[in-house]
Amino acid sequence: MTKYLKTVIGAIILSVMSLAPISYAEEQPIYVSYKGTILELATDFNNDGMKANVVQAPSKGSFGASMATIVTEFVPYPPLFGTCPSTDDLYTVVMYSSGITSFLKGDQLDASVDSGWMCIDMVTGEFEGVAYGVFVGGTGRFANATGDFESPFSGKNLAAALLKPTAVSRIEGEIEGTVELN
Repeated sequence: MTKYLKTVIGAIILSVMSLAPISYAEEQPIYVSYKGTILELATDFNNDGMKANVVQAPSKGSFGASMATIVTEFVPYPPLFGTCPSTDDLYTVVMYSSGITSFLKGDQLDASVDSGWMCIDMVTGEFEGVAYGVFVGGTGRFANATGDFESPFSGKNLAAALLKPTAVSRIEGEIEGTVELN
């Protein structure tokens, strides 16, 4: 085969390949650890007397340093006691939760929680739980992101009794799952 013929065949192959659809979707594992504070909001999404809260937490993980901001409202769920590892802890479930993780380069990853639970020791204020959710887009490299995650967390409500007004709590946790970048 002559050099000219090889060049022509190579050009044809490259031309045909350029007509094929290219997918940039890439599923990647995601891991983010966070540690921060919880502040109570004036918002009560379902008017049950338990206010929503906002988590502000510096975080780091798979895509670099970031800041996680999460708004959540939990509701007591029967049986209120006896479901948690300690039988005198209050059992609650997620009524509403969504969050945004903002990365140093300006990209943001949006998330929505569709289920989860939390157990709260009403004497010490210690709590633990897990939230489960999905990624619902964002900005920059996360503009069309999809995927799912699990987020175990724990902390301490500094006012001890959740059903009384709280000023601030501490929290730490992780976000683990997969994110598909489109």
